[in-house]
Amino acid sequence: MPIEPAPDVLALIDAIRAHFPDLGGAVTDAAEARRILAAAPEWPFEPPTVGSVEDRAIAGPTGAPDIPLRIYRPTSDLHPPMSDPNPGPEPTPEPTRSPLPRPTVVFFHGGGWVIGGLDTHDPIARALCRDAGAVVVSVDYRLAPEARFPAAVDDAYAAVCWAAEHVGELGGDPGALVVAGDSAGGNLAAVAALIARDRGGPALALQVLVYPATDVRPRQRGGAPHQDASGAGASGGGASGGGASGGSASGGSASGGGPSGTSASGGGSSGSGASGGGPSGTSASGGGLSGTGTSGRQGTGYFLTAAHGRWFAEQYFGTDGDRAHPYASPLLADPHGLPPAHIVTAGFDLLCEEGRAYAVKLSKSGIPVTEGHYPAMFHGFFGFPELLADARAAQRRVAEVIASTVPGRKKSGGSGGRAG
Repeated sequence: MPIEPAPDVLALIDAIRAHFPDLGGAVTDAAEARRILAAAPEWPFEPPTVGSVEDRAIAGPTGAPDIPLRIYRPTSDLHPPMSDPNPGPEPTPEPTRSPLPRPTVVFFHGGGWVIGGLDTHDPIARALCRDAGAVVVSVDYRLAPEARFPAAVDDAYAAVCWAAEHVGELGGDPGALVVAGDSAGGNLAAVAALIARDRGGPALALQVLVYPATDVRPRQRGGAPHQDASGAGASGGGASGGGASGGSASGGSASGGGPSGTSASGGGSSGSGASGGGPSGTSASGGGLSGTGTSGRQGTGYFLTAAHGRWFAEQYFGTDGDRAHPYASPLLADPHGLPPAHIVTAGFDLLCEEGRAYAVKLSKSGIPVTEGHYPAMFHGFFGFPELLADARAAQRRVAEVIASTVPGRKKSGGSGGRAG
């Protein structure tokens, strides 16, 4: 297991930092942080090609403004024409082609609930659309501190309901509705799945959580993790509850099942690949988006730092936000009845252990879970497939599990995207 990212990965992290605001340090104003990010150089790579892109707005929750969406549709994915094994003297007319059933992915961008938007995550949304053959609905939910918790949660659930109601118009399979997101967006995807269960719908086929924030409570003194409702805490054992699991390059899923039955594999710039078991059994004391306490390999602050986490949480929750509410910290929720999950984590990420702990908790409750754990990667790696083999592998695996929500579908292709 690497003790630090490979030199080329460290060089990429340094390049990202050069244009990323010093959140919680020199930069404490959200508007200023957004201005700095907007002034960053344009991404030098061509975005993935999709069939069409449409910007529109839908009604927000009661009393709230409309929610901007960006809808990505894949290129035509059609049933091949059937051939006549016994052609007669007259040519058989070619049957009318009809679109294949498609998954519909409601995607929530990362950015600590404060920064990021449709543009920062456009390449990732495009890649999911192209590689999974899915319709992707990217959601521009309200940001903090202008709109604090639970505004983003309310917008997220409203967008999921809209997608379910319009799945036919979108060209999706009604049984293949997926929620997905990275970082804070992974938190919102997990929470949207909880609310859908609690309110009796819409039915979800899958939740894809890319280095999600699952426990945003302030850490105890010394950085020790809180215990979750089941007493497991963020240290957890393997997915079966039995302590350390190995770092196999191909690995198994956290539960041995899940939408496709196997976890992610693939090499990174360091050649580490993805490990497939449950959490490693080490205690999580990195701050993540709860923002306090760091130790161990996840606490070294590669890109996402504890100071960033504190600042994000302060903006999102203010002084009186309920960080222990299950819709803020889904690790504290009762997971029974949730949809299958695919969870992506990175070894050098403050959110690594709480993401893996969520996989353990879901699996122990009988929820099918697959994991893609990338020991040599950092928070944000998923958005750099042009530069990182692990990012390509992670995006390819996510596309496969999304495509598998439609019976008989399995699709993978090139990858593209960027972290935000």
